[in-house]
Amino acid sequence: MLQKRITGRRMMLAAGLAAGALATPLAAGVASAAPETTAPETTQTTPAAKTLDATQQTPTVGLSRSGAMIAGGFVAPLAAAAVADDATVIWLEPMPKDACATTLSDAMVAVTWTNTSTHRTADTTFAACRDGKPALSPALETGSGTLKLTVTVLGKGGDTFTLTPGTATLHR
Repeated sequence: MLQKRITGRRMMLAAGLAAGALATPLAAGVASAAPETTAPETTQTTPAAKTLDATQQTPTVGLSRSGAMIAGGFVAPLAAAAVADDATVIWLEPMPKDACATTLSDAMVAVTWTNTSTHRTADTTFAACRDGKPALSPALETGSGTLKLTVTVLGKGGDTFTLTPGTATLHR
């Protein structure tokens, strides 16, 4: 059932991104952090986005603490979309559904990616959430091919940290 919900959300993502530019993701719950769309500010055509299959992954798992006490935990699968011929955006789909308002509210996501087809590699860091909702990465110039990603969540002052880094393999 979760796979069916994920597939439905991804289809909505692709249709929505084709009509407008990327903004911030929704945070309506598990596997629903697909980016919203906004009307383009210019008459320039926005390229159609293609949701990437992110089923080959191990989600990032982590905790937050307050003093010496554990204050919360999270599991954060990765989602991705191809937004241009050579650009990819990613975001987390954290659980529990209120993780962006609590555990991950001030956390950052560190991603290292490698395109095994072209041997291009890079890394980026971006906010895990904005306004209580999952945030998009900047456009990653990954190119086409097989992408291998490693994801770590970094917290403010060491109060949120990754227990198990996430890994994902995407094909674009």
